[in-house]
This record gives sequence, C-alpha cells and structure tokens, in this order.
Amino acid sequence: AGRAPIGRLTRAFAPAGAILAYHGVSSPAEPSASIAHVDRDQLLRDIDAFRAELDVVPLRTLLARHDAGESTAGQVALTFDDAYASLVPLRDALRERRLPITLFATTGFAGAPFWWDRIDDLHPRVSPARWRDFEMEIGLDETYRVGQPLAHGPLRPLRQWLLASSRGRWLERHDFALARLEAEVGFRTAQRPMTSPELMAFARDPLVDVGVHTRSHPVLPLLDP
Repeated sequence: AGRAPIGRLTRAFAPAGAILAYHGVSSPAEPSASIAHVDRDQLLRDIDAFRAELDVVPLRTLLARHDAGESTAGQVALTFDDAYASLVPLRDALRERRLPITLFATTGFAGAPFWWDRIDDLHPRVSPARWRDFEMEIGLDETYRVGQPLAHGPLRPLRQWLLASSRGRWLERHDFALARLEAEVGFRTAQRPMTSPELMAFARDPLVDVGVHTRSHPVLPLLDP
C-alpha cells in the first residue's frame, strides 16, 4: 500500500471493498530488508488515509456480508499475516484509532524468526562468495540459478529451491548452516512472530481477531491432500 498513491487505491477499493494483507512493520528498533514489511510510520499514514475515505471493519464482518450477498462497498478489512512481534509496539496506536484487525498466527514458531526474514536481513551483510558457500552447504540445486528473473533479486534461486524441495519448510540441516553463518557475521534478524503470551495479550483487545495460518508455514498448494 505504501508504494502506490493512497487516493488511487481507495478509489479502486471503494466500489467493492477490500482486504488489505500486511505482514510486520519495520522501524529503527526492528529494521528489515524485506519488502514484506512496511515502515511503521508509513503504515500509520496509510491507515489514516484509508480511514478518511473508507469504513474499516473486522474481517469477519466483511466476509459475512460477502457470504450473505450484501454489499461491501466502501469497506476495508486490515489483516496481518504471521502475527509479527513488530506489531506489539503499534498496539496503542491501533487502539487509539479504534481499528479492528485480524492476525493470522503461525503457531509452530513460538517467537523464533522465520527463515525468510533471516536470509533477507543476513544476505546484505555477507560477501557473495561466502553466501555462495552457504547455499552449496545446504544443498541448493544449481539448476535453480538458471532462468531466474533478475528483478526478483539474488535470493530468488534459494527461495524457489526451498519452496520446491521442502515445500517451504526450513529443515534442521538448513538451520545448522544458517545459524553458523549468523554467528560468524554476528547478526540475526530482529523480525520474529509473537510468542504465545504476546499473542494472547494482543488478542485480549476486543478489536483483535486471531485466525489460523498453519503450524509450520508450508506452501499449501504443493502439499498432497
């Protein structure tokens, strides 16, 4: 949302309504190199712009109206995938705005950083040669380096291989090599999902709903029934 004119987006959303799917937020205290996370101040500015022109409603309300064949025009629901801990400092700002939100929690990580945040934030701090050694150590198939769109960045081969080889799950042998590289560089991402107590405390707010987002965050279309 922060990469497009808000006025144009709200006009596009108004006729049918919309579900806005965010992840975490970045800030000086919790920086991120990932495009999945929105700058904290930018997120609040975007939300204030949406509120000025659209009715922010709970996701369950929007879905119930849609299922009943009722109009959702002018309505927007805010959701946050993976229930990132970087949202915790935003709780008061969201409460002050009386904003209903839905968190989709991935329960198996319990506060441990996701692999995609770890590689996104570590990669810029590692030399290309050392990163190539890391990829070879975890077994990245060289065929995944062929034909990848350059616009998707240097981590595209690793991501695509992980999605295909382990259905998006981060395996123990991967973790051993990555943890060793993090220790070598002296850095680990600040981005992580909420712990269970953090999530429970957040969810006590009547404006917050919690939905299921799997236990281990696999790639669902690649799983068998």
